[in-house]
Amino acid sequence: MTISKSSPASAGEARSATPAKVLPVHGIRGRLIEALTTHRVVVVEGPTGCGKTTQVPQMLADSALVPVGMRVGVTQPRRIAAVSVAWRIAKERAKTLDGSSRAQVGLIPGEVGYAIRFDDQTVPETRIRIMTDGILLQEARSDPNLSSYAVIMVDEAHERTLNIDFTLGLLRELLDRRDDLRVVISSATLNARAFTRFFGDCPRIEVEAMNYPVEVLWRPILRGERDRRDEDEARTDAFVDTIERIHLGLPLGDPGRGNGPGRSWRETRSQDDYDPDRDVQDLAPTPVQPAAGKPTEGDILAFFSGENEIKAAMVGIEKKSIKGLEVLPLYGRMTREEQERVFDAFPGRRKLILATNIAETSITIDGVRYVIDLGLHKVPSYDPRSGLSALREEPISQASARQRLGRAGRTAPGVCVRLYDERRFRDRPLFPTEEILRMDLIEVVLRLIDLGVRDVERFPLVTPPPKWLLIGAIRELEALGAIDRQRHLTEIGRRMVPFPLAPRIARMVVEAADKFPDAMDEALLVGAILSARHPQILPPGEEAAAREAHKNFADPLGDVIAMLRMAEAYERARDGAAFCERNFLDETILSEVLKVRDQLFDIAVSFGLVKKEDGKAVRGKRAKPGENHLGILQCVATAFPRQLSRAERGGNIYETATGASASIHPGSALFARKPPYVVATEIVVTGRPWMRAVSVVEPAWIAAIDPELSDRWGLGRVRKVERTREDSSPRAPDVTIAGERPPLAYRRGVWTLELPWERVQLLATAPDSVGPVEKDLALVATRDGRRFLGGTTLGNAMRLAPLLDLTPVTLRGLPFGQVMEPERDLGLLLRASTGLARIDGQGKGTFLALFSNGVGGFWVDPIKDIRTCVDQSRLALMALMDHDAVSDDDRKTFGVELERLETLAEPLGLMAPTA
Repeated sequence: MTISKSSPASAGEARSATPAKVLPVHGIRGRLIEALTTHRVVVVEGPTGCGKTTQVPQMLADSALVPVGMRVGVTQPRRIAAVSVAWRIAKERAKTLDGSSRAQVGLIPGEVGYAIRFDDQTVPETRIRIMTDGILLQEARSDPNLSSYAVIMVDEAHERTLNIDFTLGLLRELLDRRDDLRVVISSATLNARAFTRFFGDCPRIEVEAMNYPVEVLWRPILRGERDRRDEDEARTDAFVDTIERIHLGLPLGDPGRGNGPGRSWRETRSQDDYDPDRDVQDLAPTPVQPAAGKPTEGDILAFFSGENEIKAAMVGIEKKSIKGLEVLPLYGRMTREEQERVFDAFPGRRKLILATNIAETSITIDGVRYVIDLGLHKVPSYDPRSGLSALREEPISQASARQRLGRAGRTAPGVCVRLYDERRFRDRPLFPTEEILRMDLIEVVLRLIDLGVRDVERFPLVTPPPKWLLIGAIRELEALGAIDRQRHLTEIGRRMVPFPLAPRIARMVVEAADKFPDAMDEALLVGAILSARHPQILPPGEEAAAREAHKNFADPLGDVIAMLRMAEAYERARDGAAFCERNFLDETILSEVLKVRDQLFDIAVSFGLVKKEDGKAVRGKRAKPGENHLGILQCVATAFPRQLSRAERGGNIYETATGASASIHPGSALFARKPPYVVATEIVVTGRPWMRAVSVVEPAWIAAIDPELSDRWGLGRVRKVERTREDSSPRAPDVTIAGERPPLAYRRGVWTLELPWERVQLLATAPDSVGPVEKDLALVATRDGRRFLGGTTLGNAMRLAPLLDLTPVTLRGLPFGQVMEPERDLGLLLRASTGLARIDGQGKGTFLALFSNGVGGFWVDPIKDIRTCVDQSRLALMALMDHDAVSDDDRKTFGVELERLETLAEPLGLMAPTA
């Protein structure tokens, strides 16, 4: 057995054993061109491997649909695919034009070109341009009509990424302005009807591809096995056992029952038989005894949920010492050269490809006869209310399972072994959840506003996103200073949008240009680092040595500076390859980071964000080591205000700016140090919320970035502290309330009133008796021995007084801090909703708040800040009301509580949810 890690491959070539002339897609050429002559949008639907990606662009370019001087634009969701597809088409065009194959050198850029972020290989003569969808969206900024394209093809549309859905919406609006534009939507057999409906019942052309029958065997992991050991370990063992049996031609019995035949299930069906509109019961397989004499030839493709699961399987296979296997991992963090190893031939050896869902629809690997499906995938999501991302392992949909099954029947009859229960398969969703329903929309919203679309709620999308996701994105852009309340770009926003960076990272760069111009070069390098994959690698069997090597770059200021030092050390190294090998780093990623830094610098120069001396841009004075590091971190904190966090007493628990709890990830340089204040560029829930890329923050920065948060955390506002020349102690402001001088206390850097709640209520009946200076004072209200509303101003408290019910409530039996799901805990959630924004009867002046994790989970926690409580609770209620498990009657109950919270939101200065 050989486990392949990496090996250089020919640059830029998409490899396949299927000649272009025999691909099934050629059968639709006439129908496609005819349909585009009479219609403006056509959906092409066909299984992966039928040739849609490489042949349809050539059909279009060779037709009269594309006049001289115009282009066919083809979008791809991945950079690797864009480059590989471009080279494949370029080679085919070279053969077509010359009758013989030319060398690859010089083919691109030419008639065929590609464009990915920071790498544009096109020339004016380019007729077929393959690009990532993000490039097309960026191009729309400077050319809203995309006037250089006669036809735009959106490939892999079934993946329904954010950029794909955004692109489709943009094209639908563009069709109203350009009568001459044609659009082709290319999709695998995954609910393509959604696209035809979105484009007004446009024609749908199906590619008829012959698929061989695939036998399905079900080998669910036994419940007793799961109870006895860790489920992940049991799943890995079952997989290794299945591999051994296939490779050696042994019967496929149930895992954990020795070598007996056990009970299996078989379903013989061509992929062409799948109809997404059919009843699920019609697709149920029939139980039979396992067939004898299985073929032993053919490669094996196995689907895992992620990189760690693949590495665990590789270790398990290596322990078995199975001869004659070439083990090839395939996941997103690998380089293109490493990924393309799966296309290589290994004479005398069977390929075993261990892949994530990247192999479901994006690539075709000839020679695969066996598919092993573990039935899981990692699903990312984002909750704008808490600022938490989540990466959860979930069962795949039925459509995804059938896509995986189809990988085994491309070139010959095959077998698909599913390591899960057939009966539970019927309960799985028919289709995957679109990204737009669960991902961070801040970049989409910023792009829309940049294009002049302020009514983002009405922008056409195949699947409209939840209102609370849009609200969260708008609110965060306002917090970053990128847009104003009328949804116009601010000066900060106008300087952010030219950068092909995530909005928060672009905000960090703009802050550096404004406040720390001498650190601009380092800020751009940090921006490039945060935009790239992590360069640290952990080879199987060498994890301990790799982690020790990575500690060489650890910095007391945290992970961002550690990564900056790592990139700078690589740039200084005489032998970059040796440096990376010695320190267990990926040189491809680090070299790309430096290239991206240089291109970001060019963009910064062109938009006037870089200082000039004698008319020439300067990268900043060569600073002493560490001289600019604090400035860089202040820029990072400004760009990630929702991830600002403070340590709670004891343990590795931090409270974030949104009120959520999180911990520093064990892989962080700050894990053992636990500074009092930090900022993370990402907080991901994987079992529990972990802060990643964590850096130290100084309290004074928080006061400048978010004065209200500073007040809530008792750090004070700089502008409120006045000192005399003779005395360094703070001077109390000269204030009166209703003709009296109120008692003031200096707490944590802020002059604070402490008033009985009854006095606040009385003042609310005569608001003119309190001046504007007094209304801006921080307040602590008291009632029945409890102190509450800390961090609220007197003015806000007066506006709240007629609305806020301070009668303590006690919700016994409610699992505080524990995740509740509507499917099983709806009764508890209904009870909890009645106590939101009310005083916790078991606490000390805390309010009950409802939080959402963005993936169907909710929890209740007592918090002190009423503003955060109302903000988080009303948005969580909105998400709860959108949940499928909530009945109409229960929605009305939640709606009553939501209306109550909305009355509190306005005096607290919270944005209306319909804005």
